[in-house]
Amino acid sequence: MSQKELNEVLRLHKLWVGFSKRGVRADLSRHDLTGLHLDGANLSRASLVRAKLDEANLSHTDFSWADLTGASMREAYLIRTDLYGTALDKADLTRAKLFGARLVYSSMIGTNLERASINGQNVVDVDFTGANLSGADMMGTDFKKSRLLRANLSSSTLLGAILIEADLMDANLKGACLKGAVMSKEQKARGIALACE
Repeated sequence: MSQKELNEVLRLHKLWVGFSKRGVRADLSRHDLTGLHLDGANLSRASLVRAKLDEANLSHTDFSWADLTGASMREAYLIRTDLYGTALDKADLTRAKLFGARLVYSSMIGTNLERASINGQNVVDVDFTGANLSGADMMGTDFKKSRLLRANLSSSTLLGAILIEADLMDANLKGACLKGAVMSKEQKARGIALACE
């Protein structure tokens, strides 16, 4: 797909979002969008299942309620990207930068976030069940009502993170830095270490 073709898809999708009869919902599933410009685009409710977006600049892009299941977004920039209600199950976000991204009601079941940067923000009611967050930087992040069941958090940085309302059942925290993390009495009773190893 060329940038010109993509721009036309984005134009028609913007009309569709605005309930125009001339609009068409964007379906970029399985497309290789490497090197194309999507920053600032409105892709709310678009389909990007298994799309290739490696190293893409997706900053300020609106992916709210979009379907990015299985998408490859390795080393992508998602600075202030809107991921409200976004389906990112089994997507690959290895080393992705999610500074200031809006992560609310998102689904990241089985997602690969190895060595990703998600630090210093609110992550509200996000499902990270079975996700790989090993080596990820989540310093100071508030995981309010988020589910991290069976998630791999080994060697991750959770320094100062707020985990008091997060479900960490069967999560792998081996080698994770939890110094200064805020946790409930129940979490502490389960023997979750607070110090960096």
